[in-house]
Amino acid sequence: MEPTFWQSVLPILVVLAILGTGAVMVYGVVQMVGAGKKAALGDPAAEMARAKRSNQLMQYRIVLQAIAIGLFLLMLSLRG
Repeated sequence: MEPTFWQSVLPILVVLAILGTGAVMVYGVVQMVGAGKKAALGDPAAEMARAKRSNQLMQYRIVLQAIAIGLFLLMLSLRG
């Protein structure tokens, strides 16, 4: 039997969501290391900006993970 459109597209979307999650994680780590150097200089404004940016990146990562899991579960349900 030939796969439907969604059965063909969902694996690609799952991989893209996983790659996006990984990219946000790597970007967050790089940001933390770079901001840590500025914070070592004792700049309170840099520390506040780092905390805000770190929180925003964490939220993006959580959303991307939820999307990846949801797409993966949808893919499994359409497989059967």
